[in-house]
Amino acid sequence: INHVQSQVKAIHTCMLVPPSINTTGNTVQTNFLNGKPVDGFAQAMDVQSFSYEYNIYQEYHQTAPFKALGGGESASCVSDRGYYGNTTDGHIGPDARNLFECIQSSWAGAQLEYVYGNFAWTGYDYMGETAPLRWPDVSSHFGIHDLAGFPKDGVGYYKAWWKEWKDGECAGDEHGEISVSISPNDWTSFDVGQPVNVVVCTCADNVRLLVNGKEQAPDGANNTVPLYGFVRFSGVAFERGNITAVASLHGAKTITKSIATASKPSTLAVSAEDLFQHHNGSTLVADGKRVQNTMFNLNITPRSRCCIDH
Repeated sequence: INHVQSQVKAIHTCMLVPPSINTTGNTVQTNFLNGKPVDGFAQAMDVQSFSYEYNIYQEYHQTAPFKALGGGESASCVSDRGYYGNTTDGHIGPDARNLFECIQSSWAGAQLEYVYGNFAWTGYDYMGETAPLRWPDVSSHFGIHDLAGFPKDGVGYYKAWWKEWKDGECAGDEHGEISVSISPNDWTSFDVGQPVNVVVCTCADNVRLLVNGKEQAPDGANNTVPLYGFVRFSGVAFERGNITAVASLHGAKTITKSIATASKPSTLAVSAEDLFQHHNGSTLVADGKRVQNTMFNLNITPRSRCCIDH
């Protein structure tokens, strides 16, 4: 380890060399598993990190307060953008794996002044590591964004507590704007009367939820937004129209987010690009081996509201 460290610093003199320890066997194992967090391996590192073991931070800091400390792989919280069903359909909704509770637990390090933070695994979905699904699924589901770069529902949490919470205050983004996000971000793909679990993320003090002007009851005792938390409204009966979250800050500033039921599309046009058809003058064969770029155009009735965000 010392040799590797010296080789790194010979090239990059300012580089700190961290390990990533995970007691479930994901990455490097050390004697920390035997209750010895300051073994030779850990001492050799400039920075100590733990993957997914958020409850270890305090224990390690008490033993080695001189060592920089934080999370390695963290927040592998799975979900699929725009999907709110169950995993039997080949996709993962936010309720299936408690998306927001998962993100919140990884955020524990943000509350400790001696922790540098966590590395969320991952910023984007990628091809491979399909857990908890299997073939024919070929993509991961850990990403904060999907394969195309579109934000999933968990982005609202990170925006509130990573970007807009500053020095113990809900200060907003670089323009002073405070966000309010609603999950699901689709108020269309449900049956009338179907119970929908709704989560609102914001760093504001409290938040109310209304469906067509009718206030909904939160799961907790009141509408207060907990520090590094969110407000959940379980079993909200779906109605076509508008779902609105109204957040307030210091009893004065009000921030509103509203999602409307989308209109039905009128036509769906599908066309194949000819990027691969020019090869040897032949037509692409549907043999299960070749791929084809395809363009989808969704048309709606004029003056109606388009489908869903993204």
